[in-house]
Amino acid sequence: MRSLMLARILGVLGLAAAVSLGGACAKATPAGSTTTSSAPVTKPAATSVAPTTARPSVATTSVPAPAAPTGPYGNLRIAVASFDIETLNPVTGGASEGLQMVSPIVDSLLRLDGTKLAPGVADSWEMATDGLSWTFRVHKGIKFQDGSDLTAADVKFSFEQYMAKDAGQSYLRNGLARVEVVDNYTVRAYTKGIQVFLPYYLSFYYPAMGWVLPKSYIEKNGIDYFKKNPMGSGPFKFSRYAPGDFIEYQALDKHWRQVPAFRTLTQMLIPEEATRVAMLKTGTAEIIDSGLESGRELKQAGFRTVNLVYAQSCILLWGAYVPESAALPMGNIKFRQALSYAINRDEIKNTVFYGEASPPLPGFLVPEAVDIDAAYWADQSAKVYNRYDPEESKRLLKEIGYPEKFASPTVKLYSYTASGAPYLPKLIEISASYLAKVGIKTEIIPTTWSAVTVDTNTLKSTRLVGAAGGMKVSGRASAPEILNTWVGTSGSKTMLQKAFPDVEKTIAAAAGETDAAKRKAMIAQVAKTISDAYVSIQFGGVPSVAGLGPGVDLMPMPVTELPVYAESVKHRPATK
Repeated sequence: MRSLMLARILGVLGLAAAVSLGGACAKATPAGSTTTSSAPVTKPAATSVAPTTARPSVATTSVPAPAAPTGPYGNLRIAVASFDIETLNPVTGGASEGLQMVSPIVDSLLRLDGTKLAPGVADSWEMATDGLSWTFRVHKGIKFQDGSDLTAADVKFSFEQYMAKDAGQSYLRNGLARVEVVDNYTVRAYTKGIQVFLPYYLSFYYPAMGWVLPKSYIEKNGIDYFKKNPMGSGPFKFSRYAPGDFIEYQALDKHWRQVPAFRTLTQMLIPEEATRVAMLKTGTAEIIDSGLESGRELKQAGFRTVNLVYAQSCILLWGAYVPESAALPMGNIKFRQALSYAINRDEIKNTVFYGEASPPLPGFLVPEAVDIDAAYWADQSAKVYNRYDPEESKRLLKEIGYPEKFASPTVKLYSYTASGAPYLPKLIEISASYLAKVGIKTEIIPTTWSAVTVDTNTLKSTRLVGAAGGMKVSGRASAPEILNTWVGTSGSKTMLQKAFPDVEKTIAAAAGETDAAKRKAMIAQVAKTISDAYVSIQFGGVPSVAGLGPGVDLMPMPVTELPVYAESVKHRPATK
């Protein structure tokens, strides 16, 4: 499959070169496509013309205009930088994997409108007066793609999948005691203590644990079959998938929530940014993952771009608190401080990010999360945690005897792209140059996001200990959920390991605290502890950018994964 993808990329580059030599960029309306048994191959679009009852008798007789299609039509081709972890089971993947790979196929129990909860499969939800359970009322009339009804039994089944030991995230496993079906369209989830933010965990965006799976379909066919042939109640049904290359979906003609405008959705994995840009210019993709730099190039060429959600960009300093790092530079907090002080974030904002990044926040905080004082933490970031002070960096390095006292003084910097963050390799490269100026030795190691993520989840592999790599941090809901992801021992990154046991206890207490002022104080306490540990280097909020072809319209939503937008992408009328 990789050779097929390479052939396709080379073909696109050749076409781009031909267009360039011709003196103009072709900006076509979306083309239709046909496919072989392995990979998408484009061909000119076929025009649908309405039948006429009689042939015109003279040349001057007007010809009826083509009839407007009454349902989905055309092929929406999206070129993405990363599939993240490639899995078609949203339970065992993380939030990003569900959004990237499976979101067109399935529906979520709840959705988010900005930072506010909105109905999804559940029309309504409410917490019991004692705070120990939540009741969800399921929308009637939803059908799975095999024609079966979606009921409370499917919702209960889905809850239980996310509570299992092999689930990719731990929130429901840690927060729920049991789930019961009250009637065909009512589910009650009993919690382990008060769980104020449970509905946010079940929403469409991060941490995206609300995907409703078909109970009977999975029990009849088995989970391994489901992973190869996923099925849900979403507006697209799964068509086919070539790992490392593409995934294809077909739109439904009827859907309880929204019928897509495009008949076929093809998501293509194209890690090279220049190739994605060439595909947009030549009409072989309608939407692409675009960095800020290529976005400027596209605008100059007459294409439109859309800024999606802003995600906090950072470099993770892995393994700071694992035993294996004790003899490594990264295990010394003064070395991690030196790393941070060596980097000029203002200069990076004005060069790498073209002045479009928002101020960095410390400690994995995001300004959209409830229960934080974003203005205060932005000030602390500038004055304390993320200041540029190369002389102080050199002083700290001298104080700890770097590099002479370390047998392995070189820091490995893993370089890769991620969905919505194609700028990460450049961020690593620029940061390495700053570190070199203060005498810190680095080695840049190209790799893939999926390879690294497998190891970063609870640091299952020691190859990353003492190393670093780029990351984006986003979230639209609760600060406890976001912080637990990055530092809790049951989270997916465990950046503090077990060095600060009170942190995890405080996060759990905040998640169950009904008093907003008390929650805010708890979160501030945790945020300071994380920030003082210097386990990441923050760079600020960077917008994810989508490049658009002339035949599509896209409305931004608070999520970086482009396939999420597919159901709402519209055909754009041709302009004269």
